[in-house]
Amino acid sequence: MSIRTIIFDFGNVIGFFDHSRTLKQLVAYTHLNEQQLRAVYYRADMEEAYEKGLMSTETFIQECLRLGHLQCDADTFKRAFQDIFSPNPAICELIPRLAKKYQLILASNTNQAHYEKFRESFAPILDLFHALGTSHTLGARKPKREFYEGIQSLTDSAPSECLFLDDILENVEGGRQQGWHTIHYQNHESAMAQMKSFGVHWE
Repeated sequence: MSIRTIIFDFGNVIGFFDHSRTLKQLVAYTHLNEQQLRAVYYRADMEEAYEKGLMSTETFIQECLRLGHLQCDADTFKRAFQDIFSPNPAICELIPRLAKKYQLILASNTNQAHYEKFRESFAPILDLFHALGTSHTLGARKPKREFYEGIQSLTDSAPSECLFLDDILENVEGGRQQGWHTIHYQNHESAMAQMKSFGVHWE
């Protein structure tokens, strides 16, 4: 069965991210250093709650201001928190070609604030997608089965007609268990060769 739908992770696939950009801005407003702020803001429990949509952006920001002892307002924090993304030119150039032949679906672990930012910044690319699936709207994160089932429901394809690219091996394995064809995206040239081996073409 041929590939009809290509499912893309966002972070480190469509766009790169660097949390240190946020931390370098916020240290100006607190006595904590970058390492201490990182420990506060990227705790597994808080990150998971926000990325699953269990915590509002307003609550998250107020908690970050408090825990980080920040002497700045919520808007300043949010701008710094969102300022982490840069494009992966190779994938961003490929997507418009793929969109002519394939249904494209986003499958991203993300939170509302980050999604708002990259949805705006990458609009010319993401506007080509049939659906944008995110953990904060699905209420589940990769590699949980519920996440993949939610993404599958956004497609009009059978699992065997889907190809999934993600940079995290555990997430790739979750896609494989859903019945998708998968590529562990680490090296672009290797990933493109694998896409062609699945019968995906864009020239």
